[in-house]
Amino acid sequence: MIGQTALGFLCISVLVWLLPIDGEFGELLPYGLFFVAFAVGAVWYLSTPTAAHRAQDVLGAQFGNYYEADGLCFVAEFVVLDGVCWVEVFYQNRYNADCSSRVYLFPMEGWSPQGLNDVPAVVAEIECGGGDVGVVHLPYPIARSWQGKIMIYDVMGATTYPAGRGELVRREAGLLVDPPFAKSGMQETLETAALLLVGFVRISTEGRRGKIELTLPQDVADAIPPGVVAHRQTIAKWDPPTGGFPVP
Repeated sequence: MIGQTALGFLCISVLVWLLPIDGEFGELLPYGLFFVAFAVGAVWYLSTPTAAHRAQDVLGAQFGNYYEADGLCFVAEFVVLDGVCWVEVFYQNRYNADCSSRVYLFPMEGWSPQGLNDVPAVVAEIECGGGDVGVVHLPYPIARSWQGKIMIYDVMGATTYPAGRGELVRREAGLLVDPPFAKSGMQETLETAALLLVGFVRISTEGRRGKIELTLPQDVADAIPPGVVAHRQTIAKWDPPTGGFPVP
């Protein structure tokens, strides 16, 4: 809005300059309007994320392509540590306001509403500050019968900004995905991690979904070992004055 106001004053000053206006006031008016345009433009530059103030595209630099759930960009990968498979969901907020998000990975096989849970669904709970980058680490048990096989996952997500989005600090967008049950009245009832992880979920046939195809790792735990728990890590916090990411 401020940028549009500055542009408006600049256009008016140019028009006044070109149009003949008699008197001393007519000679000074273009200079006055130009000064106002310059002042408003300076305020806009200092208060709006311009090239010098924008957050870096950390996910793009590391992964190339990624998904987005209404302002929160994310990408998931699977790693094996000490015989345990982990799902690591990396994320970055495109706005300077705090957000809450859920990222969903639904396997196309290996589970059912009747309780089969050989390859569980994934639900990553994310709390992210403005422009920040982080990762959620989730232990992921895989049944022996599915290890080493190819699996396709549907990727979905949902994001909310409790205090509003604020300013856009990173223009690069991801491939947009929708939440499950985006057009049904059951989302609040069935969108909990407990129900999803035991297979009580149906994915809406409408809306946008991403796809991940991967080979499930072999020789990994088919149950979460004692003491192994999910955890979240802030990789870098956005520094508004420089657009940099000092690591805490």
